[in-house]
Amino acid sequence: MPQMPPYPCLDLTTVQNPTRDLPSSLTPDEVTLWTRDRKRALVLCRAQEILRRESLHPGGIDPGWVEASWMRMEGIKETDEKIAAIYEGTNLNQMPPQILLGALMQESMMADLGISSDGGNYSCGIAQLNVLEWCLWAEHADQDIKNQIGWPARRAGMCSAPLLSTKLVEPFFKYGLAHLNGVPAYKMKPKHLEGIRLADVIGSFPAGSSKDQKLRFEIVQSFVKNCSSYRFSIPAKAHVLKAIFDHEIPSAFHDVQTYTSGGFERPCRIQSTTNAYPLHSGWLLADAIYNAGPRIVDVVAHYRKLDRAAASNPTTWTEFYPQDLVSALYWGGKYNRKTDRLDSIDLDGNPFSMTWFKSCIVQRHVARVVQYVTLPGYDLVRSLEDKNGCAKSTFDSEGHLIKSSVPLERQRSSGQISAGSR
Repeated sequence: MPQMPPYPCLDLTTVQNPTRDLPSSLTPDEVTLWTRDRKRALVLCRAQEILRRESLHPGGIDPGWVEASWMRMEGIKETDEKIAAIYEGTNLNQMPPQILLGALMQESMMADLGISSDGGNYSCGIAQLNVLEWCLWAEHADQDIKNQIGWPARRAGMCSAPLLSTKLVEPFFKYGLAHLNGVPAYKMKPKHLEGIRLADVIGSFPAGSSKDQKLRFEIVQSFVKNCSSYRFSIPAKAHVLKAIFDHEIPSAFHDVQTYTSGGFERPCRIQSTTNAYPLHSGWLLADAIYNAGPRIVDVVAHYRKLDRAAASNPTTWTEFYPQDLVSALYWGGKYNRKTDRLDSIDLDGNPFSMTWFKSCIVQRHVARVVQYVTLPGYDLVRSLEDKNGCAKSTFDSEGHLIKSSVPLERQRSSGQISAGSR
C-alpha cells in the first residue's frame, strides 16, 4: 500500500529535473539504496517535489507529471481506511486482496479520481468504474448502501441497454467541465455537479417514457455523486471482478493454485476468506478481461494450444503462473501482414483477431498489477514490450496501413507456445 516513508525524503529541491535526477552529493551506496530498496519511497518524494514546484510556478512542469504526482499524493491519504475497504470487499467476494490492491493501483494509484471521458466509457474513481458496472454492484448492495448512494427502486433490466449506457454520463460530464472554475478535469468532484437537473441533461438522452428518463437520471446521478468515493468504488470493483471470475474464467481454474488448510505460513494482517494464491493467475486473468474483454481467454487458449476439453481440465492451469499469463497475452495470435492484426482461433474453433496494441497493453497491465504488490527487490513478473513500448500502428483515412508498430520479432512469431516453453 503506498504511503510516505518513516524516514525523511531526499532533498530534491536543488536537482534540475525532479522527475529523474538525484542529488549529486549522494554516494554510490546511497544511490543504490534509493533506486533499489527505497525505490517506491523515491517515487513519492519526487511527486511531492513536483507539486511543490508547481505550486510556486504554475505551468512550469509538464501537466502529465503534475497529474501523476497529484494522483500519487492523493493515493496515500486515508491508507488504513482504504485497506479496510479492500479487505471487506475481497472477503465478501472470496478473492485475494493482493489482486484488488494491484488492480486499484494500476487504475488510479489509489487516488479518488473524478470522471474522465475515457474514450466514451466515462470512468470514475479509485476503481475507474463506468455507470453499467456501478449499477450492477448497486443492485446487489445491501439496503443501507443503497440509501447512502441514493439508489432508485429496482426495475428489471435497468442495468443494461436499452435503458442504460455509458453515453448517458456524457451530459453530466460536460456539465461538470463547465463548472470546474479552473480546476483540472481529473479533480472533478460531486460539488462540480451540484444543482444538475433532469432538464439539463434529458436532451442528450435517448427517447423514452417519462419514467425511463427519470430512472436514467437517478441512476447516473447516483454514479456521478458517489463514484469518486473509495468507500463505494472499492467494493464495487471487487464485485465486478468476482462476476468476471465466476462467469468468464474456465471453471477448472477456480479450484487450482490454492493452499491447503494451514498451508500459507506467513501471518496475515487480516484473515482472508479465500485459500487462493495471492497472485492466482485466474484472478489476474479476470482483471485482464475487465480491461480488454472476454476474448482474452481465447487468446490464452490459442497460445497454449488448448481446446475446450483441455481448458476444462484443472491440471491445465495448476502451474500456469503470472509470467505464463503475461507471455500468453503478449505472444498469443499470429501476425497478419494484410490486416496488421493478430489472428487466433477460439475455443469453439472460430477465427478472430485483435490488435497488437491491445495485446501489448493488457500484458503490461497484468505485469504492473503484480509489480505493485511485490516487495521491493523481488522481480516476479516482467512485461514483454521492447524499448518502444506499446504503440498503435498508423493508418491513412481509408484504413490502409502506413506504418506498423508491431515489433519484427512479434511479427515473425507463430503466435503459439513452442515445445519446451512455458
